Amino acid sequence: MTDKKKINILERLLDERDEQIRELQMKNVELEAMLESYKSVDDDIAELREIIQRGHEMNEEYNKMNREFRKMNKDFRRDMGNVVR
Repeated sequence: MTDKKKINILERLLDERDEQIRELQMKNVELEAMLESYKSVDDDIAELREIIQRGHEMNEEYNKMNREFRKMNKDFRRDMGNVVR
């Protein structure tokens, strides 16, 4: 095999490797974009968790206020019953 043929074969192999590298780089860009979109989803999930946590806190606060109201209402009715008698 002549040196020229060897050089041609090596150049062809290099061209094939260059094409593979370009394809991998394009795939890498796609994967990076996908990862970035998942990061956005993670941020959205974290925000939803915070909203849910705040909802739980508000529900607890409401339940506490409701219990206090019922107790006050019960006490009021009892006191009013004592006044009427």
